[in-house]
Amino acid sequence: MSRNPGVLEAPDRPSGMDSSAQWLAGEGAGSWFSLQHLKGGVVSVKRFSPSGELECSGKFQTTQELNLSTPYTITYPSHCQMITLIQNGQSIVLTRMMDL
Repeated sequence: MSRNPGVLEAPDRPSGMDSSAQWLAGEGAGSWFSLQHLKGGVVSVKRFSPSGELECSGKFQTTQELNLSTPYTITYPSHCQMITLIQNGQSIVLTRMMDL
């Protein structure tokens, strides 16, 4: 039984999915998010469906300090144009620059 009725629990990680990808559960839906640092403080973000199909991908940036080697949690709002995460108790917003 789900801890939160209506919230989709994390499915099994699809084969081939990056082991660092995080599940963001929602009301009857959810997505996997995979983040990787690129050069110049740019972050590659890929969002996948519960079954592992690529929904969108792009290059994102933030004006805040972000270290993907330090634990973080993806939270709302997060979608194909912006990603919100919590790291060290701080909310960090990444905004989309361009498609990958």
